[in-house]
Amino acid sequence: MDNKMTIKSTKLIVCSFLAITLGVFGPLELYLTNINEFWFSIKDICWIVLLGGVFIFLASYLPGLVLKGKTRELYLCLLFGLGLGFYLQGNFINADYNVLNGESIDWSAYTGVATVNTLFWLLCLAIPFIIRYVASDQWKNIIKYTSVVIIITQIVTLCVLGITTDFSKREDKNDFYLTTEGQFSLSKKQNIVIFILDTFDSMYFKELLKEYPDLETSFSDFTYYPDTVCGATRTTVAV
Repeated sequence: MDNKMTIKSTKLIVCSFLAITLGVFGPLELYLTNINEFWFSIKDICWIVLLGGVFIFLASYLPGLVLKGKTRELYLCLLFGLGLGFYLQGNFINADYNVLNGESIDWSAYTGVATVNTLFWLLCLAIPFIIRYVASDQWKNIIKYTSVVIIITQIVTLCVLGITTDFSKREDKNDFYLTTEGQFSLSKKQNIVIFILDTFDSMYFKELLKEYPDLETSFSDFTYYPDTVCGATRTTVAV
C-alpha cells in the first residue's frame, strides 16, 4: 500500500513539475523579464498559459494510469528527466543567437553549442535512470522532492518577478494605435520628414549608389548622413 501511495504521489508531483516548468514558468518568466519587447499585456496570455499547463499535465499524467510496474517507473524517470532538462536549459544554458530580427542564422557557427547541448540533454535524461539503479529504494523520493524544490523555486521566482515588474509601462503602450489619420497633412514650408528603414545599414545604401548612380538624383532634396550609426535591438531604441 505504501509503495502504491508513493508511486501515485511521485507521478502526480513529477507531472506537475513538467507541466509547470514547460507550460507555466517558461512562458511567464520569458514575458516578465522581457515585458518591453511585447505588444500585449499579461492578461492576454494568462489563460493560454494555464491551459497549456493543464494540457501538458494531462498529456503526461494520463498515460501513467495505464502503465504498470517497471514500465511505469521508467516512464516517471523519463518525465523527470524532461522536466529537469527544460528547467536547466531555460534558466542556465541558453545559447546567444544574437538579435532575432528575421535574418538567417548561420547554424554552422553553432556546431559546438549543439554538440554540448545534445550531451547535456542526454545527461539530464539519464540522471533519473541512474538514480533509480543506484538508489533503488529511495529513487522515488529523490525525484519527487527534487521536483517539489524546483516547483517552489519557480513559484517564488514568478512571485518576485510579479512584484518587481513595472506593468504600468506595458499598459501605457496600449494608448498607442495605428491610424492613417493626417498621414499626408503637411505644412507648406515647415516640415522635417525622416525615413527610418529597419535593418537597412548605411553600407547597403552605399552599394546601391555604386550600382545605381541615378538614385542620387532621385534623392536630391534629401540630406544623407553616411557616417551615422543607429544600431539597436529595437526600432524604438534606434530612433
